[in-house]
Amino acid sequence: MMPLHTRNRLFNSLSDPDRALLIPNLVSKSFRQHHHFEREGKAFDHVCFPETLVASIVASQGDIPIEIGLIGCEGMTGMAAVLGTGQSPNATFVQIAGEGLVISIADFSQALNQSASIRPALLKYFPVLTLQTAHTAIANSVGNLPIRLARWLLMAHDRVNGNELVLYPSVFGAHAGSAPGWCDRSCERSAKASADQVQPWSRHSIG
Repeated sequence: MMPLHTRNRLFNSLSDPDRALLIPNLVSKSFRQHHHFEREGKAFDHVCFPETLVASIVASQGDIPIEIGLIGCEGMTGMAAVLGTGQSPNATFVQIAGEGLVISIADFSQALNQSASIRPALLKYFPVLTLQTAHTAIANSVGNLPIRLARWLLMAHDRVNGNELVLYPSVFGAHAGSAPGWCDRSCERSAKASADQVQPWSRHSIG
């Protein structure tokens, strides 16, 4: 059986009985970039407690995807299920590949019904997520692209193990809602300024 303590801080914050209620139905899985946990306006099948993966919450303005939040080992996907709704207004997908603990909506909902304390405990993450979304909106409205890139790198670094991030240009396209190619130029300028080494491949390894 999976140990009561994991690499996800939100899950670890639950009481021992509540973790024990969820663990039999949790599955540890590896996820590649672009795996969708939620699609805009659609019902979703699973909730994920990320351990090493980082997921993006993305809203759409027409055909342009704009990242409005990040979820890593501090939180969970599927907050709409905790709030009691059947679908998410935004998309959530893996931005940095890694591992996470997943549970089906059916098993998750059953656990919420069996324990009166799981939902209030998980809802403590909701203000954190909304605060992050608010500050992302502020950064997107007043920050230039290098500032927004630096903020994103710091937020991503907070959610991964170690000091290396393996990133693709599409990461920053969704983050900034900007023209293709800007991330290459901004990464190169940041690399020269801070002595970070950015390799000229289709993906960037920043360490």
